[in-house]
Amino acid sequence: MKRFIDIIAIVSRESAGWLIFGLLVLIMAEVFTRYVLRTSLLAADEIGAYMVVGITFLGLAHTWVEKSHIRIEFVIRRVTARARQWLRIITLFMAAAITMTLIWAGYEFVSYSHKIGKKSATVLEIPLQYPEMVIGVGALLVFIVIVAELVTTVKATKNPKR
Repeated sequence: MKRFIDIIAIVSRESAGWLIFGLLVLIMAEVFTRYVLRTSLLAADEIGAYMVVGITFLGLAHTWVEKSHIRIEFVIRRVTARARQWLRIITLFMAAAITMTLIWAGYEFVSYSHKIGKKSATVLEIPLQYPEMVIGVGALLVFIVIVAELVTTVKATKNPKR
């Protein structure tokens, strides 16, 4: 299971990393064309926005595995180890429920866009179901990681080390 989660984290990290690199190149190209060539890449804002959404959602699983998200610990510092473990289980269930909702909403969002043939209202006219898919994919990756952590935490609660 650990190896599978590590692979998900690597895919998450690399996807977000390449999108960050692509965004850097896009911004540099926009700056060059705007200030040197005195024109603009008409699609830079749109593609940049899609890339930021991709960075955010595809990077979620890596962020979770590395525990790089913001944690508020003023409550858990004041409770016993056993209570801390149960709070962890409860919060993992809540996180799983939220990501399940995000997966479902992402699916509905993409399905609706596909059904009505929704396209961006820009010169590119990109079918929006494609950039919208990263929401569900990113949520699915982090959901898998959360469930794996939940299973590990529940097992540790049932079989505490002595």
